Amino acid sequence: NIDPALEYTITQRDFVQSLVDDIREENIRDTILKLSSFDTRHYYSKSGIEASHLIRDMWQDLSKHRSDVRVEIFRHK
Repeated sequence: NIDPALEYTITQRDFVQSLVDDIREENIRDTILKLSSFDTRHYYSKSGIEASHLIRDMWQDLSKHRSDVRVEIFRHK
């Protein structure tokens, strides 16, 4: 039996392939290097706040053409 949550069909194959074609190893490495360069990513620390802003900015850039996506910083209590 296949789990219903895992059962899906790709209906926009060309669009998905165009996204896959844009994946670059150096971009993945650059993101890892940027995130690992912070002293800490603890949310109370200065560098943690900077890291959260970097991640927010990256997701905002990725979703800038989407009207159904909202990216914002989550404020901890």
